[in-house]
Amino acid sequence: MFASNNLFALISAYNLTMPPAKSLDEFRSQSQEFIFTIKPFVDELSALFRKKGKVSPKEQFQFDAFLSVAFDAGLELFFDSRLPGILNKPCGKRTILEAFTSVPEWEGTLRPALAKQMSLYRMPPLSRREIEMQLYIGAPTFAIGRCKDPSDPKSIVYAPSVMHPIIQFLCRSK
Repeated sequence: MFASNNLFALISAYNLTMPPAKSLDEFRSQSQEFIFTIKPFVDELSALFRKKGKVSPKEQFQFDAFLSVAFDAGLELFFDSRLPGILNKPCGKRTILEAFTSVPEWEGTLRPALAKQMSLYRMPPLSRREIEMQLYIGAPTFAIGRCKDPSDPKSIVYAPSVMHPIIQFLCRSK
């Protein structure tokens, strides 16, 4: 399996040191660096998912959510948590949320521009683990790509942005 743009958007939403890319080349460079950085996590977590055949959208969302937790908390803490145990089991949202929120956050501060955007959409403030849980069930919160520069609305940058709640609803995996 591979990391998707959903994962890159989520990780970037909490990376306060990486500035928005001003050009497509800069964005590609950030993406390539991210793929290189996340590779050891991808290799370890791929064993939890099936190895052959087409990957379903549901599996991709689950993989990205698990990768985000492992990248933030570390592989050892991830594998010692309850998260691997919920995969491929029928679990209710409460059980899934409890498994996610049982893992401590290290990079849990959302970019201020995204927090403001969420409040404009009247989205409740969620923790990183709650957002990862939403991704796990197929409702990504963030997208990444061309968007207005939060510091200069007349400029365009390549950065994470909050998906409108209607789009989030339409993305939910069945």
